[in-house]
Amino acid sequence: MNDISHSILFEGLSEAQVASLMTISSEHAYDDPEVFIQKGEVHDFIAVLIDGNLRVFDQSENDEFVVATLTKVGDLVGGQSLLRRPASMNVEAGCKTSILVFPIDKIKTFPELYEHLLINSAVDTAKKLETTNHELIGLLKQAITASATIVLCLSGISIGMFFLSFMASIQYPTDSLWSWLFILFVIPPPLIFIASTRQPLSNFGVTLSNLNRSIQDGIFGSAALIIGLFVLIQSLKNFTQISVGDVVGYMNLASPLSYIYLIHCYLQEFFVRGAIQSSLFNVIQNSMRSTLSVVLASAIFAVLHYPLGFMPIVATFLSGLLFGYIYNRTKNLVGVTLVHYLSGKVFFGFYFAFQALQ
Repeated sequence: MNDISHSILFEGLSEAQVASLMTISSEHAYDDPEVFIQKGEVHDFIAVLIDGNLRVFDQSENDEFVVATLTKVGDLVGGQSLLRRPASMNVEAGCKTSILVFPIDKIKTFPELYEHLLINSAVDTAKKLETTNHELIGLLKQAITASATIVLCLSGISIGMFFLSFMASIQYPTDSLWSWLFILFVIPPPLIFIASTRQPLSNFGVTLSNLNRSIQDGIFGSAALIIGLFVLIQSLKNFTQISVGDVVGYMNLASPLSYIYLIHCYLQEFFVRGAIQSSLFNVIQNSMRSTLSVVLASAIFAVLHYPLGFMPIVATFLSGLLFGYIYNRTKNLVGVTLVHYLSGKVFFGFYFAFQALQ
């Protein structure tokens, strides 16, 4: 058994009292996760962690919120049972976890010991509340900042939409200049806010962390997507009159200027994945937040392509789901930018080949 003598449960107790307490204890081992303290129920024991981990969580009908994960040998749970009070949280033992259980009825046969344990339990609860409050305040601040980032992103989009309306009124074509001007309209509001609040850019994917894995994801993701697109284009050749060779020809890969689009893709990914998707992930507080943040960010990104028509919006949304997934794996913009760039070149190669036939 691991040494639990430093547990707060034993603080201030004499060796004789600790020995008395140990005589009434029993070890419980869990091979698989199991909830052994149910919220709202009065239990007849307190427990100390020997090995493994304990997950303390609250649960509603549709979601659960993890308050703490206890991994330190000697961590105490079930202190409210000393007062015959119902548990305020659920406690789950993880895989290969062992706890030492002390029955309340037997503890009460040692009145002086019982009083000491009440005090120690109260101190432990106060410390845990302080830690939890600090963490909750941090999460609240994070959510407020993320909400403001989203609002400013939407403000940038509103400015961009005003710009699009103006460009449409003068019948300006949706070319590369249009796309660059749009980016210059939507990025400044969130970027200025991020800088003013001194948030590290690493929170938004601008980082060298996980760079190698991000590049690997980008290469494999690009290869899979491009192969799939080329197979689709070739299979529809009789219907569209466009071959893979036509698409590659319009991709202009030999032109150095075409690689400026790579910078454009990085800026787009910073705005959509870095700013919007990351902020949505911090605002949404449920078990589906990873998926929802990807879907919502992809929908916003897709709508921004409305000048190109309905099918490009659908294609952008579907590709955005892949982009969001790749970004979530590493929280690094490099890999998803690579996939965006190469798939975008294929898409615009097909788009311009189709336009040439009209």
